[in-house]
Amino acid sequence: MGSPSFTISKASLNYIYLLQLDNELFLLPGVSLGFGSENINLNELVFYDQLDNTTGFVNTESIDPIAPLVSATNYLDLGASILLHSEDFLAGLAIKHLNRPNVSFNKEVPFENR
Repeated sequence: MGSPSFTISKASLNYIYLLQLDNELFLLPGVSLGFGSENINLNELVFYDQLDNTTGFVNTESIDPIAPLVSATNYLDLGASILLHSEDFLAGLAIKHLNRPNVSFNKEVPFENR
């Protein structure tokens, strides 16, 4: 058996800064920088044009014009967060995908990660 047909890898760096507003009130702004990679192993996939409905035979090669274009996509992802806390309360907000990365395998058709 071959490698998995679809793999996703993600890595992220996060930085948080601590600001003390008074004796008991703290503000923590943060940013994140992520890198994502998605990969399709076409050797493990069978496309419709490879199937012969009359005999049940599976051809080894596809004539689909998009098939050679689909293999891997890489993207950067940005995020931000803020946290406000004291002994009495905790409030925060996190926003992902600030740059709305294009995660489409076919770069001619944009598919934005939301």
